[in-house]
Amino acid sequence: MLKLFQKSDYEILKEVGTSIVKRRKMRGLSQVAMAEIVGVNVSTIKAIEKGDGCHLKIFIKILKYLDLDEKFLKALYMEDFESPKISFNNENKKGNNNSI
Repeated sequence: MLKLFQKSDYEILKEVGTSIVKRRKMRGLSQVAMAEIVGVNVSTIKAIEKGDGCHLKIFIKILKYLDLDEKFLKALYMEDFESPKISFNNENKKGNNNSI
């Protein structure tokens, strides 16, 4: 499995869209119902779910409704957060040093 920083923006957007579809369906909502709740056209929900980008305000509304906003914001506010890319590079350096 590729690390997040190894994926293209498009791949990440597709995964986010797929996750939104799963959460929406877990709540028993149609795309039409989700669009009404979020306050956008159904075409916007369809686009987001297939991996097209969206305005940040719309994304936040979706996160709030799907109860994902708290987890997302906690991840953003982590004070002792180390970039996954830096962690990955450090792990690889350690692995390379052990083989010398």
